[in-house]
Amino acid sequence: LREHHVGPVTPTMPGGGVVEVVGESRYQDDLLRLTGGHRHYGGVRVSTIAQLEPEADNRHDAGAGAVRINGLMVGHLGRLDARRLRPLIDRIRAEQGQATCWAEIVGGWDRGAGDVGYFGVRLDLGPDASGSDPADPGPG
Repeated sequence: LREHHVGPVTPTMPGGGVVEVVGESRYQDDLLRLTGGHRHYGGVRVSTIAQLEPEADNRHDAGAGAVRINGLMVGHLGRLDARRLRPLIDRIRAEQGQATCWAEIVGGWDRGAGDVGYFGVRLDLGPDASGSDPADPGPG
């Protein structure tokens, strides 16, 4: 397992929970570039900062949210996460100029004989940001 950090070092969004990015399969070449350009037997775990941006021009979903690392598109927020996060992303972008959070690029192994794994991206966003609050027992 190869671990390192890339990119800027100051997140503007609250952390404390995991949000999975979707659509990374379309951005594997850029994810490989962001993780050093080589695959490793055990894959990678790379800490970095992701930029979260609204995608009003997305033809599939006007509420979509883009996830970029070092300016490269690496995926999207899932539909429900994008809806929950949009007000917070908009507020933080208005106040601080950008909405950023800790992110982790994982996977991308090459074990030989065609056993090659995709890269994935996880975002570190607080429970209030992801829409789930561990202190809330839910309906009941």
